[in-house]
Amino acid sequence: SANNGANWTESDKGISFMEVTSMQKMGKALFASTLGNGVFRSDDNGNNWRRIDSAGLATSNSKNVHALIGKAKNLFAGTDGGVYVSADSGKTWAWSGTSGGNCFLMNGNTLIAGTAYTDDDGSNWSFTGSGSGSQCLAVWGSTIFSGRSNGLYKSDDNARTFTSIGGSLPSINALAVIDNILYAGTDQGLYISFNLGASWSALSGPT
Repeated sequence: SANNGANWTESDKGISFMEVTSMQKMGKALFASTLGNGVFRSDDNGNNWRRIDSAGLATSNSKNVHALIGKAKNLFAGTDGGVYVSADSGKTWAWSGTSGGNCFLMNGNTLIAGTAYTDDDGSNWSFTGSGSGSQCLAVWGSTIFSGRSNGLYKSDDNARTFTSIGGSLPSINALAVIDNILYAGTDQGLYISFNLGASWSALSGPT
């Protein structure tokens, strides 16, 4: 779309009929992750795509890529086989040393991958050890929110620890914070909180 989403045109030559899970821009390159087919790259604003994961993302688990994020010159891929990193724009990949990675979040100098975090670009990882793995992440001020299959968690210490604040919600697949209002996309619809997760109301669709 060239008009803020009012109109759309297919732009999938080389990546058609694949389940695209996330996209990331680094420099002039655009990267797309897929389930079952690894990572693709476009150098012409998405008009043409080519697969770039042959070196390093070779196993069936690592080809299921759920999320991408760029930090400095590194491109991180969250896969079923853990978090992989490429320092050469996707030409080669190496396992970064941590599992998980269904979702990423950058908060200051800290990169969060699920319930693991690193302060040194993936050289060392630590785990929060709290609850099931994150399915989505969002940040508001100094608070990080983690949506999981067993509800909502939050951290006030930059992902070092998380505490449950929304166990009554269904499995959470997406989170967004807009003007101090927290939205949660779940397996049973959309929920809204006006007090940053303390209480929730279901949002009804059009009738």
